[in-house]
Amino acid sequence: RRFTPLLLGRILRTDPRKIPKTILVDFADVSSELKRVLETLDDEFKASSSLVPHRVADLRGKVTTVLSNAIGFELQRKRSTVCDGDGVFVSKGRITARSLCSLYPGTLYGPGDPILLQSLGNSFILKCRDGQMVDGNDRRISRSIFKSCAYRDFGHLVCDLTWLDRDPINFLNMGQYVNDARDVKGNVQYVDLDVAYWRLSTRRWLPYSTYRPADGGIAGVHDGIPLRVVALVATRNVEEGEELLSDYLSC
Repeated sequence: RRFTPLLLGRILRTDPRKIPKTILVDFADVSSELKRVLETLDDEFKASSSLVPHRVADLRGKVTTVLSNAIGFELQRKRSTVCDGDGVFVSKGRITARSLCSLYPGTLYGPGDPILLQSLGNSFILKCRDGQMVDGNDRRISRSIFKSCAYRDFGHLVCDLTWLDRDPINFLNMGQYVNDARDVKGNVQYVDLDVAYWRLSTRRWLPYSTYRPADGGIAGVHDGIPLRVVALVATRNVEEGEELLSDYLSC
């Protein structure tokens, strides 16, 4: 699912019989779990201005505690065990099989939206099954585009901008740093969801901004406009201290 030439090369070189199989996931269960978590955060931190940049540092610890109590684990970004870069680890608690464990953040692009310039040298672009793409790069032009689109739609009121930092206020929003399992078996897989008619204020906890406003309007203003969410779901129980790993090449 990674939109890179390296992945295409792996597909051509890999014996189809060795490609890992995805597990069956109930999309409704994942969507319901995500909605419950977001509403828990929304109820606890009701002020519409709670996620403005100058308040994030003060709130991060409180948000982490509430979120951890709601889902039973915490995540941390640190040096990966399978590559030279960073990875995502379970720093506290335990993730149970088939449950939500992270979100892949970024700017959402439709099949016809221009993304060539942003894709150059960018290994963080993920392509969904229906052709939509998510640019999860938190640096360079990708960072600027996300912020521009977010502030077009009222910024922190309709999306989480802190995923662009090393430690987002919602620790679920770091799925772009979940690495390829490579020579070991992965423990998470991607699930595409479209959420609509959720409480509008819950979107401030989601790390998404759309490149093109839906139907010529502002993407975050109406809670009935579907919003693509890319969730990572555990394929088995993941224990404290383990790194989250995905099979980029799966079927």
